[in-house]
Amino acid sequence: MVKKCEHCHSEKDESEFYPAPDGELSEHCKKCFVKLAYVEKQKRRKREYMRKYYRENREKILEKNREYYRKQREMRLDYQREYSKSEEGKEKHKEARKRRQERKGDEKDYTRREIIKRDSEDGQPICQICGYPVDYQDLEIDHIVPIADGGTDTKDNVRIAHKTCNVRRPRKGSD
Repeated sequence: MVKKCEHCHSEKDESEFYPAPDGELSEHCKKCFVKLAYVEKQKRRKREYMRKYYRENREKILEKNREYYRKQREMRLDYQREYSKSEEGKEKHKEARKRRQERKGDEKDYTRREIIKRDSEDGQPICQICGYPVDYQDLEIDHIVPIADGGTDTKDNVRIAHKTCNVRRPRKGSD
């Protein structure tokens, strides 16, 4: 009787196949079976060698990796800076920010201009923490309940503040 080897796809006599544990014949002919066993044995040996080498030379490998990282750091940073200035980089940044907002379930429902207009008196922005007027270069949009503490990025949770007032206030909740 003839059987087809699953590895080499050649048709061979049944005597060319080893018996399988289930009483049938193995999927691979004897020649392929030996080859596959050899390959598996070599993979196992290489894995064991690499594990042993890593255990014996762990500090050396880690130091080599650190050194490589230090050398490549400036080059990577330059590349990242250039990429973030490119149109593609800006678009990717926008997409990532949008995904983060969607994951949180927050959609930014305001613009900076809308918040400034809402928190102004006679066209002058007023700090919502201290109550004094704010110069445009000293103005920040402050989250009343920080996003890190579960706050949302919606117009109900933001206000105008001086940079100094925003930094000084306690982290949690409003002032």
